[in-house]
Amino acid sequence: MLLLALLAYAALALLWMRPMSFAAATMLPDAGDPVHLAYVMAWDAHQLVRRPWALFESNSFYPWRHSLAFGDHLLPEAIAVAPVSWLTGNPVLAYNVSTFLALATSGLAMFLLVRELTGSAWGGFAGGLAYAFNGFTFIEIARVQVVHLEWWPLSLLFLARFLRGRRARDAALFALLLALQGLSCTYYLVYSALLLPVWLLVVFAVLRRAPAREEWRALVVGFVLAGLAAAPLLWPYFGRLGEAEGTVSNGADLMAFLTPGQANPIYGRGASEASYAREYIGHVAFVVILAGLWAGWRRGDEGGRTVLRAFTALAAATFLIGVLLALGPVIHIRGVPRGPGLLALVLDVLPVSSLRQTPRFAALSKLGGALLIGIAAGTWSARLPRFVRMGALAVLSLVLPLEHWQRPLYEGARLPVGHEVPAVHRWLATEGTGPLVELPLFAKKRFWAMYLYFATYHWRPVPIGRTSFYPPSHELVAATLARFPDEMSIEVLDRLGVRTVVVHPDLWDADERPHWVAQVERAPRLALVRTFTDGEVLPWLAESRVYRIAPGDATAAAPCRLEGELSRDGWRAASTATSGLGRMLDGRLDTAWTTRRSQAAGDRLRITFGAPAQLTAVALQSGPAFAEFPRNAVLELQDEAGEWSEPALVDRALERWRTVEELMTRPVEAAYVFHFARRRAVGLRVTLASEGMFTAPWTIAEIRAYATCR
Repeated sequence: MLLLALLAYAALALLWMRPMSFAAATMLPDAGDPVHLAYVMAWDAHQLVRRPWALFESNSFYPWRHSLAFGDHLLPEAIAVAPVSWLTGNPVLAYNVSTFLALATSGLAMFLLVRELTGSAWGGFAGGLAYAFNGFTFIEIARVQVVHLEWWPLSLLFLARFLRGRRARDAALFALLLALQGLSCTYYLVYSALLLPVWLLVVFAVLRRAPAREEWRALVVGFVLAGLAAAPLLWPYFGRLGEAEGTVSNGADLMAFLTPGQANPIYGRGASEASYAREYIGHVAFVVILAGLWAGWRRGDEGGRTVLRAFTALAAATFLIGVLLALGPVIHIRGVPRGPGLLALVLDVLPVSSLRQTPRFAALSKLGGALLIGIAAGTWSARLPRFVRMGALAVLSLVLPLEHWQRPLYEGARLPVGHEVPAVHRWLATEGTGPLVELPLFAKKRFWAMYLYFATYHWRPVPIGRTSFYPPSHELVAATLARFPDEMSIEVLDRLGVRTVVVHPDLWDADERPHWVAQVERAPRLALVRTFTDGEVLPWLAESRVYRIAPGDATAAAPCRLEGELSRDGWRAASTATSGLGRMLDGRLDTAWTTRRSQAAGDRLRITFGAPAQLTAVALQSGPAFAEFPRNAVLELQDEAGEWSEPALVDRALERWRTVEELMTRPVEAAYVFHFARRRAVGLRVTLASEGMFTAPWTIAEIRAYATCR
C-alpha cells in the first residue's frame, strides 16, 4: 500500500504542477518568485562543493555580506535536488523536481503519520491527499519552500512514538525533523516555534500526566542538539532582523475558508478571486474533519489508544490556530472588519511582523485538518463492510483533491537553458570574476529575479535582484541606475566597484531607444567591449552590449561634511499627507511622517522656518524605512519676498554616493541630501515631479537643514 500511495501522490503531483510538469526543464510558474528561488537552490548546489563554509556569501546583492540571508536559504530543498543541479546545470529543472518532491513527500509523510496513529493505510492515504493536494499548495506552487510541508507530519510521527515508548532517539528525531521544517521556510520556523509549546501542552494534558523527568531530559537534549545543528544556518539572519521589518498584510476573509476557488468542477464558479482557494477547507473535507474529531476523541481510549486521542486534540488545536492566525490582525467577514484577531495579540508579544503574508498561516489549518481527515478515514473504515469501505474511500479520494481543483493559476514562464542561454552570459563566465550589472532595469521589479537567474551561468557578483527583504541600499541604487548612463549612475557604479555593464537596448521603449542608445555611446567613461546578437527565447536579449567603466579619479573629492545644523524651533510643517507631520521634527528616527500610500507626482512637503536663515543643504532621513526615500524630488526655497525658486544642486553624484554609502554602513541614520550654494530663505518645499519606476510610500523620520557643508 505504501508504494501504491506514493505512486498516486506522484501522479497527482504532476497534475497539480501543470503546465510546468509538461515542460519541467524549461518552464517555471512565472518570472518572479520562482526564478529567484531557482537561483537560490542553484547557488546552494554551486557553493556546497566549492566553499560550503561561505554558503551565505552569495553573488547576489553585491557588495553586501551574508547576502543569501536576505531571503530563505533553501538548503534542505537544495540538497535534495543537488544531484539534478550538478548533473544538468539547469536551475529550472531542479526547481520543478523540488516542487514535485514537495507534493509527493508531503502526502507520503502524512500517510505515515496517520498509519502510525490508526493502523490504517487507507486512512493514511486519505490524510496524505488532503495534506498535499489542496488550495493552499495549488496557490503556493510558485514558492517551492512554502509547499515543502513534509517535515511536520514526520516530526509528529516521532512525537507519537516518543509518547508511547519514551525513547530518547524518538525525542531527538522529533526535534530534528521539526527543525528541518523550520529550516525549509522562515515562515515555518516561526510557526513551529509557536506550535511546539501548544503541542506539548495539549498532548500531555489529554494524557493526564506531566512529562516524566527522563522525558524532559530527552526533549531538552533533542532540541539542544537540533538547535546546535541549525545554528550555522540561523546566525546570519540575526544581523538582518532590523533590516527585515515589513508591513503585515491583511489576513484572509473568514469566508475564504468556506468559498471554493474559481471554476471548480464540483461547485461551479466559486470565488471571484482565485487566491481564495488557498484558505478553502472544502465542504466534504470539513464534514470529514468533524467526523475525525468525534471519532478520534470518542474512540481514542479504546484498546489503550490514548495517544490517538491526544493527537486528535493536537490536530484540532493546530487547525483552529491556523484559521485564527490566518485571519490576520483584524478579522474580516465578507470584507467587513469585525474586530481584532488573534494575530494582533501575537504581534504585540513576539517580533514576527516581518512575516508579511499572514494568510500563509492557513498551512497550519491544512496540517490539522488533514490529520483529522486521516483519523476519520482510518477509524471509520475498519467498521464498514469491505465493499462499502472500498467504495467510500474511493469516492473520498476523488472528492478531496477535486474540491480544490481549478484552472491553472500560473501560465508558466519559459526560460533559456543549456544552449539557449545567451552567448553574452556564457562569455561573461570566461571574461573575469568582477561584479557586473545588467541595464536598463526592468520596469516591473518582479522581473529583477532574471538578473540572478543569468548569474547562475557566470557566477559573478551582481548588485540588483529580487528577494524577500532587500539590503537598505538596494532601492536607492536601483533608482539611481534608472537614469543610466548619467554621471550620477556611473559614479555610483564606479565607487561600488562595478566596472562591467551589460546593456540590453531592447528593454528601452522603441520610441525612446535611439535616445538612450545615443546617450550610452556618447558617455565619456563607457567603452564598448563587445556586442552579442542572440536571445531566441527572450526577445529583450536579442542584442547585448558589454561596456567597461573607466575608473574615476582616485583623488576625487569626498562628499562635503554637513555642519551648522539649523535650530528647528518654530518650524511649521504642511504636506499633501498631513498625518504625523510633527514626527519629522521630534528628533527621533523611530517615528516618521509618511504618505502611507505609494508616492505620486505632486506629493509635497512644506516647511516654514521660525525666522529667515542661511542654509546650504537640506537632509531627509527615512530612518528604518530605507526604501521610502523620495523619487524624482525637486527642492524649492522661499525667499523673504515670498517667491519660490529651485536652487541649482551641486555635487549631485557625490551626494548620491554619500547616501548609498551611509545606507551600507549606518542605514537608519542615512540622509538624502540636497546640496546647493548658500542661500537665505524663510522656508522650503519638496515636491515629487513624478512617481519614478518603483512604487513605495514617501517617509521622512527627520528633516534637517545645515548652514555649511565643508
